[in-house]
Amino acid sequence: MKIIEVNPFYYPYSGGIEHRIHNISKYLAKKHQITILTSRLPGTDEIEYKDGYKIIRLPSRYINVYNPPHVITKGVKEAIDRLEPDVVNFHYRWARSYNEPAREYEGNKVFTFHNTFGEGAGITRIPSIINDVLWQRSLVKFAHISCVSRFVKDDLVIRGFDDNRLDVIPNGIEGHKPGP
Repeated sequence: MKIIEVNPFYYPYSGGIEHRIHNISKYLAKKHQITILTSRLPGTDEIEYKDGYKIIRLPSRYINVYNPPHVITKGVKEAIDRLEPDVVNFHYRWARSYNEPAREYEGNKVFTFHNTFGEGAGITRIPSIINDVLWQRSLVKFAHISCVSRFVKDDLVIRGFDDNRLDVIPNGIEGHKPGP
């Protein structure tokens, strides 16, 4: 199976989502063809191979007003279409140049929720809630939603998400055994 993991940030950027994508990709690469599609960080190569999977970095522009910085990447949907995946897993909901291709892509796709809905504190709380309410409308186009923890799943169910479309796939994927 050809699987594409899409996130605007990847190593050497070091955050929780990046670690999760690496661990899941490394695990899945044992049986599937895995490609990570991401932005091109300064000092990185356009194409890299790591632990059995491929990384494709698209030219990008960064605006450092927050951590992580705002990123603008052109050609995300075109790159996905060229790769002809069986499924695409989108991981990020705060970058327009990634959200639009996620909404527009007509193939099999899933979304992974890494954080609770509308997380944030102080001045970031209100924009986060607005972003997530708008993003929730897009999620009807996704076949499934993965959650990184039971806590995240329960939060989404409380907010009206269909429990039948949600699965918990914890960060410790290699020790995970599917259960009730």
